[in-house]
Amino acid sequence: MFKALVEFKFQNKNNAKIVFDSVVPEIKNENFLRSKSVIKLNGEKILLDIKANNKAAFKASLNNHVKAVNLSSKILYLEE
Repeated sequence: MFKALVEFKFQNKNNAKIVFDSVVPEIKNENFLRSKSVIKLNGEKILLDIKANNKAAFKASLNNHVKAVNLSSKILYLEE
């Protein structure tokens, strides 16, 4: 089994919540047979826990979720 716990740290709780709220529907509604992802908000941090049965599924989930968080972060900071 492949596992990762990814932590994204933001400037403040509000920014973390904005990004969390924008990506959580995509991550919580995923329906993959080969991987499972859990996302949590902890203060100014977003925690992403990914588990997968094989390397390909792990890499796909990790890349997809990290890209979603990064894109939301970039959009947020463009607005400031």
